[in-house]
Amino acid sequence: MGVKFVRFNQDEENALNALAQTLCMATSGVIKKTLWDFYEEIQDRADSGT
Repeated sequence: MGVKFVRFNQDEENALNALAQTLCMATSGVIKKTLWDFYEEIQDRADSGT
């Protein structure tokens, strides 16, 4: 497993915290879920040919 550092501006930090609180998840979990959601969407597009 690797460790990545990401810098957020205040608006991004606020959005991340709001999502974490709404979804009852840690901020790292929100980031990971979002990563996989985007990855799956890209894979679905590739599979459908668009």
